Amino acid sequence: MDRSEAGEFVQRWANAWSTPMRPAELAALYTDDAATGGSIRPLSPFTQESFDGADKMWTGKTLVEKWYLADEDRIVVHWCFEGAHEGQHYDYPGLAVLSMREGKCFLEEHYGSDLRLPPDIQKTAARSRGVPERGQVDA
Repeated sequence: MDRSEAGEFVQRWANAWSTPMRPAELAALYTDDAATGGSIRPLSPFTQESFDGADKMWTGKTLVEKWYLADEDRIVVHWCFEGAHEGQHYDYPGLAVLSMREGKCFLEEHYGSDLRLPPDIQKTAARSRGVPERGQVDA
């Protein structure tokens, strides 16, 4: 996947989480859906339990703070959801690992801001930024 394809993919993913939606509409994003171009798993704090019996609308926007290609198939996205639900303000930062397979986008993993990325992605990200890997000493 090239950078322009990855950028378009990240934008589609963020847009899917940036419109006013009712719980049932959010739940629909968890399965194959034209809005996201593929299948995605639930993002915290959006769990099925939060949908049951709820009819209030989430409003807000998913802001992509930065993203980079972790490898040829995966993208790391630093994101923040800013919005409101039932009169309360929410500001959720996080990391997501997205991938594209057969022209569809998938949410591989979601991490809260206090959790670490998988070791193979950490190494790739460090190399892409020119940061020495742990234990590596520049000659």
